Amino acid sequence: MEILKEFHGAETVQLKGDLRIAGPDILKLNFEWHDVDGEIVFPKSPDSGRHFNLWQQTCFEAFVQLQSGEYFEINLSPNGAWNVYRFDSYRSPQPPQEYSGAELLESSFTSGKIEARFLIPGSDLKRIKAGLTAVLLLSNTRTTYWATKHSGPKPDFHLSENFNLERNL
Repeated sequence: MEILKEFHGAETVQLKGDLRIAGPDILKLNFEWHDVDGEIVFPKSPDSGRHFNLWQQTCFEAFVQLQSGEYFEINLSPNGAWNVYRFDSYRSPQPPQEYSGAELLESSFTSGKIEARFLIPGSDLKRIKAGLTAVLLLSNTRTTYWATKHSGPKPDFHLSENFNLERNL
C-alpha cells in the first residue's frame, strides 16, 4: 500500500492505495482510509454505472501510463459510479474521451475501504507507470486533493512526473 498525501498537507484523514496488474488487460485498485473525525462526505445517491465529472465529489482515481506514453484516468466513486478516460498526451484530447471498451468488472465499498477490478482491453499493461489519487470532499465543504506524488504549484494529477509507481505483469 502506498501513502497518499494531501496537497496542502494538513488533514486528519489517512489515505493509502494500491494498484496491481491482475492480468494482461486487468487492473485492480484498492484504497483504504482512516477518517479520525468523520470528515469525508460520501456521495449519497446510488448512481452506479458510467458517469462524468465524478471528481466534483469524493472520488478515488488512478492514472496509468503505458510505455507508448498514452495514459488512462480511472475514476471510482464509493456509490458505484465509475469511468475510464484515455489521453494521447498531457490532457489531450479535450474534452476527455471516455474509453468505451473499459469495464468495471467488480467493486466493493465497505467502511474505510474500496476495491475494484477494471478491464482495459486493447492496452498493453505489462509495464506501466501510475499515480494514485483521490479527491475528498470534507464536511467543512473543503475539497482536498490527494496523491502518491504532487508536482507543480497546484494539484494536477495529469502531470507525468506524478506517475511515480511502476508496475509489471
